[in-house]
Amino acid sequence: MWSPLLNLFRSLALLAACTVAACVVTSFVFDNWIGDLCSQLRLVWCCLLLPFLVTFAALRMWFPLLLLLAVFLINAAPILSMYLPYELVEKLTATAEIRNGRLKPSSLSLLNFNTEFQHNNDYQSFASLLRRVQPDVLVLSEVDKTWFAAVADYTKAYPYSQTVTDGAGLALYSKFPISKGEVRYFGKSHHPRIFAQLQLPVGIVNLVLVHPPTPQSEARFIERNKELNLIASEIGALAGPTVLVGDLNCGPWSKPFAQLLSIGLHDSEQGFGPQPTWPARAGRVIEKLSVPPLVPIDHVLVSNDIEILERTVGPTIGSDHLPVFVKITVY
Repeated sequence: MWSPLLNLFRSLALLAACTVAACVVTSFVFDNWIGDLCSQLRLVWCCLLLPFLVTFAALRMWFPLLLLLAVFLINAAPILSMYLPYELVEKLTATAEIRNGRLKPSSLSLLNFNTEFQHNNDYQSFASLLRRVQPDVLVLSEVDKTWFAAVADYTKAYPYSQTVTDGAGLALYSKFPISKGEVRYFGKSHHPRIFAQLQLPVGIVNLVLVHPPTPQSEARFIERNKELNLIASEIGALAGPTVLVGDLNCGPWSKPFAQLLSIGLHDSEQGFGPQPTWPARAGRVIEKLSVPPLVPIDHVLVSNDIEILERTVGPTIGSDHLPVFVKITVY
């Protein structure tokens, strides 16, 4: 009596598992828009594959189980590798001694937050977070004139700033002097990015704040990649300690992200594991449904003469992005 239903269940489970496995394979094999989107959902694939592994084991479907386990491990490998410590001591020491003659480390804390101003007016929660963590540097993306006005009282502690109010604006607030600030624009969408030089006790630190296009279509995927390539070339030409921060609209497992690392930057998540920041607002993906953040797209990348001391995300403060807080030491 139950055999036909059981066979149907086995067939449907196998079909669904093959679909997820195909997405995983696509994320590794195809260097295109679909492959890039699949690579950003690596944590999602892990969550979806686990129940199929349990199901196949319970039903004694050994061959599909072994194949799916291989796919699961291949997908999980880049995630697990982010928990490995990033050893910098010798490189940091050598770089600092060559530049300064002796070690003069300087500490810096930074808060990175995409406000999603279109749907977020929770200024009080933002103010509470700012009072609690008290970062030396505050960077905001997707911020408009209403947000600038609403947080004006909270940002008085930052005597130095560089802002862009066009469209989805950007803002940099600093307790350290900004010796040089520049706004550059890219492409048809006129995406802004901020290049600034902060004057720390140890010397000049380059801070680059960016927010490339969301890859919602193949055309925007191409535009995002072009902007990230341009950013990589611009940062490659900078001298001295450098911090790249913002909503990069790509996960740490995509090819454009790997290209940023190849110019001498490293991911602040390394050693802490993936820290997803999107989607953080209920209803962002499915109306009236709260989906936990599953994609790390808000990043802080640093050059090899900077050490990451602390990295945390959260809490939810009205936006579909979680804020990212880091503490670093600059040598």
